[in-house]
Amino acid sequence: MTPAADSAQPKLFEWDMPEGWTEVPGSAMRLVNLAVGADFEEHKTDCYVTVLQGDGGGVDANVNRWREQMGQPALSAAEIAALPTIELFGRDALYVDVEGDFAGMQGDALIEGARMLGAIFIAQGRAVFVKMTGPAAIVAREKAHFESFVNSI
Repeated sequence: MTPAADSAQPKLFEWDMPEGWTEVPGSAMRLVNLAVGADFEEHKTDCYVTVLQGDGGGVDANVNRWREQMGQPALSAAEIAALPTIELFGRDALYVDVEGDFAGMQGDALIEGARMLGAIFIAQGRAVFVKMTGPAAIVAREKAHFESFVNSI
């Protein structure tokens, strides 16, 4: 188990590190920041965990923001509610799987033919996000690792 920490709380949670993934320095937003696979520098496939106070903007808005980052149209509330779930922190989290051209958080990191896997839930005054992005073939190869990582948190 690998601990996640920030400056305010030394140990927020633990997880199992997938084989071939490595921890890289985080940021104010990323409590856990992982490089996915040995070819990270070339392909920029990463996975991270963010925990925000409050609702983080809401589930629907975040799902559709992720889809927009991938060049995909928004989903309706009913379509979002019908998405599959994955276990995160022992509860059901919405599981997002979308392909397209990833524009990055600020629209400045284009990865053509990308895929994004994400898990999101809001409970007890916090929004929790786990997100992996990279070239579609690499994300497909790492999907089982992503799922086991999310389940282990």
